[in-house]
Amino acid sequence: MFKKKIKYVCQEALKQIDELHREIEATRQCRLVISLVYAVADAGKEFDTLYPINALRNVAVLHAQTPLIMVIDIDFVPSQHFWEYLTEESRHRELVLRATEELHVWALVSLELHEGHLPLPITRAQVAAGLGNSSIVVAEAYLNPAAHMPVGIQEWLRQDDIYGPLETSQAFEPFVLGARAKLPLYDERFRGYGWDKTTHAAQLRKEAFSYHMLPFHFVVARYHQPTPTAVRMFGEGDDTADTLLRMRMEWLYNRFLAELEEPGYQLPQVSVY
Repeated sequence: MFKKKIKYVCQEALKQIDELHREIEATRQCRLVISLVYAVADAGKEFDTLYPINALRNVAVLHAQTPLIMVIDIDFVPSQHFWEYLTEESRHRELVLRATEELHVWALVSLELHEGHLPLPITRAQVAAGLGNSSIVVAEAYLNPAAHMPVGIQEWLRQDDIYGPLETSQAFEPFVLGARAKLPLYDERFRGYGWDKTTHAAQLRKEAFSYHMLPFHFVVARYHQPTPTAVRMFGEGDDTADTLLRMRMEWLYNRFLAELEEPGYQLPQVSVY
């Protein structure tokens, strides 16, 4: 009986996914590839049940077919005409050349809208207005400000051309646009929340990538409450399980940094594709 129920749920989910795929493809605005991923987790090992964020990012990267890729979280929306900006023939050629030959990546201005009744901004002028009345802030400004702040939002508002390189810190972990063939994959040992993008940024620095900025365009999401794992990682609770999670993630991050300095370092193989 249980197996039949699981089969029915999967079939219904596949129908909904198929319907979504047809609807998106019918708009002819993008090519949508949906990958189904499964894992067998040991329910007795809590860490193995956390959201496998970096494994999912790697699936997306490995299924991409364009020379440039932009890995962003599902709730972020690109600004108006971002696609047209990137695909204008001469600019696209320049970006691909710089990304592949000079190892440039472009840090994305990532924003949060904190007023639920307002529409998402789609232009830089709307962003400037939102920053002025504090309805818009740089992503994670309150939880993890070092992650995105170095993009320098005020400088970005003034610039009309591609510029850089940026001065960055170890905590800087922006969403990036870069060359699919050159960008490293994400370390899949990191699950849930915490250091999942920081480790990727560390790889970029180690491999001599440099951060630059695109004018006008950005990605934006509506603010949502921190996920339960984020609260556990950065909260002040003294629950034993939360303390052990923080200790494990910190140990894993320090281990990653040590491994990164080893000659011939390669990401450990975790998933099978």
